[in-house]
Amino acid sequence: MLMTNTFVKLCIIRLGLIYFALAGSVFCFVQHKIASGFWWLNGIEFALSDAKAAVLLVAILASLFVGLYYWITSYKQFVFKSELSITNRLYILCYLSLAPEVAALLTSEIYQLFLINPFDGYQP
Repeated sequence: MLMTNTFVKLCIIRLGLIYFALAGSVFCFVQHKIASGFWWLNGIEFALSDAKAAVLLVAILASLFVGLYYWITSYKQFVFKSELSITNRLYILCYLSLAPEVAALLTSEIYQLFLINPFDGYQP
């Protein structure tokens, strides 16, 4: 029971919050990029041209690397060095492997709904 509570706290909640921070930062960055009229510009070049974009890019990279660190640490702690049963390890392995894919799919659908379309009203 203690291991399950630790897994929920360290993996589901912490990694979920980091992913929300990452998705929110990316959303704000892309929204700012489109609203500024630079939808065609490379993300790195755009980040170097504006202070707000640079801060958002730093937030994206920080969230990405912190999340990657905790994700790898969770694999080590709950899959490789755990004393749980094989069945529980497989469940945790499936969660840690599939949750980012599902979250990315849902996030991309949400982005499609709420991002500004730079080609809105364009008729060729």
